[in-house]
Amino acid sequence: MWFSANKLSLNANKTHYMYFNPHQFHSLQPIQTPSLSVHPTQEVKFLGLTVDSSFKWKSHVESIKGKLSSAIFAIGSIRKNVDPSPALLAYFSYFHSILSYGLIYWGFSPSAHSVLLLQKRAVRSIFGMRRIESCRQVFKSRGILTLYGQLILDSCVLVHTLSDELPRHRDVHSYNTRHRNNIISTRGTSFRKSFLGEGIRVFNALPESLKSLTPGTFKPALKTHLINICPYSVQEFMDAIENGGLDGEPSSVKIVVFFVWSSTKSSFTLS
Repeated sequence: MWFSANKLSLNANKTHYMYFNPHQFHSLQPIQTPSLSVHPTQEVKFLGLTVDSSFKWKSHVESIKGKLSSAIFAIGSIRKNVDPSPALLAYFSYFHSILSYGLIYWGFSPSAHSVLLLQKRAVRSIFGMRRIESCRQVFKSRGILTLYGQLILDSCVLVHTLSDELPRHRDVHSYNTRHRNNIISTRGTSFRKSFLGEGIRVFNALPESLKSLTPGTFKPALKTHLINICPYSVQEFMDAIENGGLDGEPSSVKIVVFFVWSSTKSSFTLS
């Protein structure tokens, strides 16, 4: 009725409704309107993200893997004719922009690990590395954030920005505990597994010296730590924190690249 009163109409091919409980999907019935029937769906594309009813993000990850594979092909084609520097620029403008879009929402899903494997393929393509070679030192020396490094950075920056609005343990009791400055996370599984819940969990684990920085200095400081740690998973980063990997000032990232010219093949290889 609201649409009719405002002389608007629904697009029958693009209008669906979603119930965020996959176990009830098959019992849902279409919603009838005077002009069309709105059918339920288990996933829908919204602002470039494929959202599913259980927030598992598997469909979205599958959809961007094809785009990332095309980006790897393009980067490889560029690398055949130039040295690594232009190919690295193409990586950041093409591959990394696809990887980082909406990462804060889908990056904590188990499916995201397959995107990290594609990221390693892209890095190996840029620097002419073999499939069995480790990319970790290249990530560090070139200042490239891994998928999980970018995810942790985006999540913690968001929580840091909202930290003044979020309740802390000190707000609900006066005990001088070591967690009194931590942001409160609810015990509900749905929230704890959400992007904000996961972000709060990682942010709370950061040392106070880092969390107390101003917004302008927090992001670059955390980014430098993430480049040095080069995490291949969120848990790897959490383990590094527990082992004192973020204590003190972050060391600067040193770029040391050796190029070896092969007389039998006109190409540069990284050693």
